[in-house]
Amino acid sequence: MKSKILKYIALVSAAVCLLSQCAVAAISPDIIRTRSNTEFGIRAAEIIDEYAGTEAENCRIIGRALNLSFDFGSLGATRAVIGNDGRFVLQFENEKSAEGCLNALNENPEIAYAERDGIITVCAGESEETQSNLSWGAEAVGADKYSEYLSSLELDRTVTVAIIDSGVADIEFLSGKTVSGYDFIDNDSDPSNDESIDSHGTFIASIIADCVKNAPVNIMPVRVLSSETAQILNVVNGVYYAVDNGAQVLNISMGGNLPSNACIAFDEAVAYAQSKNVSVVVSAGNDNVDIKNICPAHNISAITVTSVWEDLSFASGWSNFGNEVDLCAPGMKITGYSASGNLKQLSGTSMAAGFVSASAALFRLDHPECNASQVQDALKKSCADLGAEGFDVYCGYGIPQINKFIDDKTVYASGIEISEDKITLGAGETATLRQRLCPQRQATGR
Repeated sequence: MKSKILKYIALVSAAVCLLSQCAVAAISPDIIRTRSNTEFGIRAAEIIDEYAGTEAENCRIIGRALNLSFDFGSLGATRAVIGNDGRFVLQFENEKSAEGCLNALNENPEIAYAERDGIITVCAGESEETQSNLSWGAEAVGADKYSEYLSSLELDRTVTVAIIDSGVADIEFLSGKTVSGYDFIDNDSDPSNDESIDSHGTFIASIIADCVKNAPVNIMPVRVLSSETAQILNVVNGVYYAVDNGAQVLNISMGGNLPSNACIAFDEAVAYAQSKNVSVVVSAGNDNVDIKNICPAHNISAITVTSVWEDLSFASGWSNFGNEVDLCAPGMKITGYSASGNLKQLSGTSMAAGFVSASAALFRLDHPECNASQVQDALKKSCADLGAEGFDVYCGYGIPQINKFIDDKTVYASGIEISEDKITLGAGETATLRQRLCPQRQATGR
């Protein structure tokens, strides 16, 4: 009799367990379908904010479906955002549900990829207050001379650099330099609330402003972190927002140690940026490790930047390295502005990325015919070789010397005719002939 009772209890328990599992699977999540990348980013940010600080804050899956009519309602998620390109965000209440769904999605042929959302950290440290003038970096990359030259041309075009970071405070030094952006932390259109450690976003903005001086380069703040860490999902959505809203250069001075099979969402975002002819500059990170598993430094299409001291020696111990490195730039004891408008010094590859972003912006301003790949190639060709001869895993191709792009070759002639874009000169007239650094290309739609 006792064995029959125990058997009955076991059957009932199994039935209850099965019903419980079915109930979880049958939960109909709050599914939101969006019509644009910006709407997708806003809705995803709402989920991040709702679950921040809870036990479920890390129980989130991001990915992309190949089938736009894929059934997300039976996966057990409590919240879901689906984009018009198949991108999705699924929020779960516990780790077991999230991991089980992740495995199932990655086995489904209708899913391009699925991965866990993660965290990346700002690439700066060693903060010091200072009263010194702005940094030595602008001169080291030739931005001081190049920006002065471009300012003298009185160009009728602009270039916008998006700083995907902690926001950019409204300080006097940046007056007239910023354009509208977005805040994915507060989910509003005012990204000036820079609460991060060391005013990270504002500091990067001041580096770029110092490099471009009076040249017509704008700064677009895109706030994706509030302290020193950011969700990859917010960073990815910041990339899409910046690209869709007119940025030509993106600066991402963050990094995180992730598995080699992670960060596919970021790789797709970089590919999207390049398809729209947008340059993406990322910092290598400060941990003295190989960047092959560091997101976003691992991305071979982005311009990955390491850090050097003022004597142009590699910042060993302060910078990552690896085959994916493209360039090096000033990163140690760099002077810039905090969100309070005070001068301070920071060190790290975050700063180095800022100098390369400014260099890319100035070159694009001067050469609007160039696409993103050509901009990257031009910066490499301008470099002063550092470290081992040629490419090396510490300094890449070297430090950019963008003042080399200044073309002051003037031809004086009594008469000359150029077959393309015809220019006819009479006696006593002069013209400046400038080398086209990028071949003609097809229109990209931008």
